Amino acid sequence: MDIDGILEWVYYWEGGSHPIITKDLIYASSIDILTYRWTLHAFLPNGSIKWSLPDVGIPAAMDSDHLLYTLRAQDSPSGLPDVWVIWPNGTIKERIFLNIPKSQKGASLAIGSDGTLYILTSDFTYNSTLYAVGKTPPSPPTDIAVVEGDSFLNLSWAPPRSDGGSPLLRYNVYCGPSKDNLSLIDSVPHSQTYYNLSDLLNGRRYFLTVTALNALGESVPGDILEATPHRVPDPPQNLSVLSGDSYIILSWDPPPFNGGKSLISYRIYRRTSTTSFEVIKFLSSSSRQYNDTSVRNGINYYYYVTAVNPAGESPPSNIASATPCT
Repeated sequence: MDIDGILEWVYYWEGGSHPIITKDLIYASSIDILTYRWTLHAFLPNGSIKWSLPDVGIPAAMDSDHLLYTLRAQDSPSGLPDVWVIWPNGTIKERIFLNIPKSQKGASLAIGSDGTLYILTSDFTYNSTLYAVGKTPPSPPTDIAVVEGDSFLNLSWAPPRSDGGSPLLRYNVYCGPSKDNLSLIDSVPHSQTYYNLSDLLNGRRYFLTVTALNALGESVPGDILEATPHRVPDPPQNLSVLSGDSYIILSWDPPPFNGGKSLISYRIYRRTSTTSFEVIKFLSSSSRQYNDTSVRNGINYYYYVTAVNPAGESPPSNIASATPCT
């Protein structure tokens, strides 16, 4: 209604929440009575919906920066209440996981002047409990991943689920020879979610993780990952051939360095004086010999061998040739 009491618009749904009203938007949530899933709506003063967000609970409070805090108390997948912090344009700033018991009946939220969240929960016997959730160090970075390469590792991550109620300042990157022996190697701005380590030793195992920091301290480490920089193998060594009646036996030694990763296979290449080299056989990494029986007496055959690891195929071995005969 306007100030004269005239009804301007109506929006109807089954079930809902108390609204939170600002100068530009009206926040309210509707509920699907079959699935008990809440959807948050932002209404313009003319009654049209500016945006909607599913599964973020009901509007509960607003801070001095016009950030909306919604509370999902009963249908959270984690089984614990959680708070969503949402910008006026409908984008989610963060999700705060509350380490308090799940409410059996309902919950409400208020924000103190210092940013403390006050959560009031109740059960079906109408017993109520008030929790004060202050600002804390952030939760750990998420989705940590690493890409292995030739003498380098590229580390990436996603921001924490919660900044602890205080803006992120930076990330700390840790690296070491084991999970229990990690050292801080660098810090990067909070806007950077990657870090490249170079000049590493191929074949050496490294353990890496990341922490997040705000004004209240440092998070616990995120997932600790193991990674090994590597390149393609050296070529197989000392290829030799022995020919007989309609066969040629190849023998070789493994590469002096596997590139830093275990070999996957060997590839046998062959040509004649009138053809180009092509792969004729794939062999296991344990193979050291191959008997080629698909040859004809009197024709000269040329061979080389390559080794394969996860980084790719080695350069060719030395070329050896033989002519089968009776």
